[in-house]
Formats: sequence, C-alpha cells, structure tokens
Amino acid sequence: MTFRGRVAAAGLLGALVVGAVCAVLPHGALVAAGLSVAVLALALHDRLQTQEPLLRNYPVLGRLHGLLHQAGKLLGLRQPLAPYSWALVDLVRSRAAGSSEYAAFGAQLDSPRVSILHAVKPAVVEEVPERVVLGQGCAQPYAASYFNISALAFGALSDPAISALSRGARDGGFFYNTGEAGLAEVFLEGGADLAWQIGTGYFGCRDSAGRFDRGAFAARAQSPAVKLIEIKVSQGAKPAKGGILPGEKVTARVAEACQIPVGRDCVVPPMHTAFSTPIELLEFIALLREAAGGKPVGFKLCVGQPRDLFAIVKAMLATGLAPDFIAVDGAEGGTGAAPVEFQSFVGTPLRRALPLVHDALVGAALREQVRLIASGKITTGADMVAALARGADLCAAARPFMIAMGCIQALICASNQCPAGLATQDPRLIRGIVPRAMAANVTRYHQQTMQAFRELVAATGCRSPAELSGAHLLQDGGASGVSRGQFLDGDLPASYAAAWVAARADRF
Repeated sequence: MTFRGRVAAAGLLGALVVGAVCAVLPHGALVAAGLSVAVLALALHDRLQTQEPLLRNYPVLGRLHGLLHQAGKLLGLRQPLAPYSWALVDLVRSRAAGSSEYAAFGAQLDSPRVSILHAVKPAVVEEVPERVVLGQGCAQPYAASYFNISALAFGALSDPAISALSRGARDGGFFYNTGEAGLAEVFLEGGADLAWQIGTGYFGCRDSAGRFDRGAFAARAQSPAVKLIEIKVSQGAKPAKGGILPGEKVTARVAEACQIPVGRDCVVPPMHTAFSTPIELLEFIALLREAAGGKPVGFKLCVGQPRDLFAIVKAMLATGLAPDFIAVDGAEGGTGAAPVEFQSFVGTPLRRALPLVHDALVGAALREQVRLIASGKITTGADMVAALARGADLCAAARPFMIAMGCIQALICASNQCPAGLATQDPRLIRGIVPRAMAANVTRYHQQTMQAFRELVAATGCRSPAELSGAHLLQDGGASGVSRGQFLDGDLPASYAAAWVAARADRF
C-alpha cells in the first residue's frame, strides 16, 4: 500500500472508531457534531500553516507522526529504521525554528560520536573566523562558509524544496551544491552561491551523445551564481555506482533539462568518459577551471582502495596540476536511491577517510594547495569540529537541511511519494512546501549550528578552526602525524607503504 493509501486507511479507521463511540454515548449526535467542527477547524489550521509540510499535505492525520515521535521518546525507543535519532531530529528542528537550545539534567543527545577536549583557558568566540578561502591561486577564489549544503539535485527534489534551500543559502551566506542533475533555473532563481556538480552524465554540459561538451559547460559556468565546480568521481552512499533517478520522478520538465526520456529510470554510468586516468582527471580539472574563467574546481570521492587516492596524488606531483579542493564523502553519506548493499557495506567511513586524504597530501607536500571538504552525517557543530580535527577545512551536509524543511525520514525518497513534498515531483505533495518559510528554517539552522561550531572551537583554546587537530579529540581518528614531504623522502608509514608503492600516476 502507498503512503497516501495508508494515511487514507488510518483516517477511515479513525472515523469508524469515533462514529462507533458517539453512537453509544448519550447525545451522541451533538458530540459527533462538536467533534466534526473541531476536526474541521484543526484541518483548516493545518492546511494554512507554513511550517510543517506534512500537515499541509495531510491535515489532522499528519499529526499521528508527531504523536508517535513523542511516544517513542518517552518510551526510550530507538527511531525505527531512520538514520537520525529522535534527539538529533529535535536539535535540527529546534535550530530551524530558532528555539532556545538550553537543556537540563546532563547529556541530551545519544552516546556521543566524538568527545572534544576543551582547554582551561578558552579562546574568544568572536575571534573565530566564519569563512575559509577556496582556490587561493584562482582568478576567482571563493570565501566559503565552514558549513554548506551538499549535493541535493534537481529532479530528485521538488522545485519548491530547491527554491527554499537556495533562498536559505543566499540569506545565510553559504553555498549550495547542485548535485549531478544539471544547473536548473530553479537553482539560479533562489540567488544562492552554487557549487555546480558535474557527474558522469554531464547533465547541463553534454552533447547529444551524452559526452562532455566544453562549450555548453563554459556558457553555464560563467553564471555569477556559480562559485565552484565539483566533479563527482564517487559518492559515499553508492561508491562505484552511477547516480539514480527513478522514472517516477522523470517528468517532462526534468527530462528536457537532462536530455533523457520521460518516465524512464535514469541510471548514469559509474565512470566518466571525459577522463580515465589520474593524469587525465587533473587535466580535466585544469580544462574546467579555464573554461569557467578561473573559478575553483575540485572533485568529490568516497575513498575506496588507498592506491587510487595515492595515484591521484602522484599524478599531481608528476604534472604540477592540482584540484582546488577535494570533497571527501564518507560511506555513511546519504542518498535517495541506491542498492542496499552499496549503502551498507561499500566505502570508507569519514572518520577514517579524512585522515587518509590529509596524510597523503601532507606526505607529498601538497596540502597547502588543496582544501578538504568533509561530507557524511555532519549535523552538529561537534561533528564539524571532529571533521576539521581529522583533516578537513570545511564541511557540507544534506540530510539535516532536509529535516530543517520538514523531512520526517519516511525513507521512501525513490517512490515519488515523499509525504513532506520534498523528494517528489507529485504536484499534490509539492504544494505542502512554502519556500519562503522553509528558507527561513534553512538559514536559522545554519546560523545556530555555525554559532555552536565557533563556540566549540573556542572551547578547545583554538582561535581558528585551522588550528584543530586530532589532539583535540578523545577518540582515535585524527591524522597520523605524517610530516610535510615525508612520502617524497621514501619514509613511508607501514600502513601506507604498500598502497603508495602500487599507485601509478598513469592509471587507476
């Protein structure tokens, strides 16, 4: 049964129960009339309010989800199936609503994923910077926020959801990654700074045969809204698999923008055709940077075989070419559609991938040239501190921004039946989203998370996030202490030696 069918069944069952109760009560007709008026008034309120897309789509009945949420918390139950706990969802929604975060009686979140070591003498919060520069040597460098929106693509998300994210990013001063389904006009209309992601399908910059088209790319990349270009090499939730857009979401508009058939599943290939070796990847990056007028260009990957990463580093040494940034996507990263085994068993978690990439660049004396973006279940300021301590320069996330807009983790993103109207193209569900209101939620969530991040950095005694290191975390997982240029001297840590020796700049 579809989600809409289950809701209808619940409503019918509820009506039958209420009708049966009223039938046996004295003055049952009056009671029934009073209940009907109350329910209609509540339904009208739910339909007209702008903060809860679920209630706009399912007046009254949508409140069952909230009741189950509260009941689960009171009973101490784990949230069924959903990747985020009750406590994290509440934190995100509290920040999206601009509510106070002060709490009593000790730890409020689940067992901490990280323990940050504070200093007896904290730094001053106001001195902690809020931005980091990408593309220092580019003609058009970009000063990015430490917290941004990672790939949420056109077609996978509804237009109102994209509009809300773009407006929220614009108002909050952080970038929004477009995902691999092209640079649709809805991204530009919101006014956000954009990281345009180029995937293996080359949507928005492809020829009739589906190959990369430099002219089409240059025409779009020159847009003032485009601040960064990101080549998607692999994704945490489905590494070694191409992007997937179910046919239910391929409307005529999506099909026209992406040059794909209407109503058919779009599964792009796992490998690029514009390059096939580490050296060719770097040459492609240089080509895109030139065609974009000197904007920062980098790539996104989920770390798999370390030798593949080391091969790219060796190619950087051999050619003198380098990406402006590398977005490291942990295996815990999310998606709306991927095979279960790929989501669960393939790829390297972020806490291990970040130190590996950081160490590889440091060991090759290249770390100063390349910024690292961390992505993969980053929700709180504490997650950001942990990511930077493990080697990142800045962070990006997708799921918490979805939750800030009303996502209830129904886990049916690929079905085109998202009850909140976010991950669907169904007009009856899309109407639940009011972009103006959801944009404000996106901005508030970002602002409060950034404030928490800066306060936590100051608590460690650091005056800049760049000073964070593994020494500021109780758990293991920081960089291993590789010194600058160590790999070039042949002094290889035992854990890296075999992969470094096996890596070649001319092939993966």
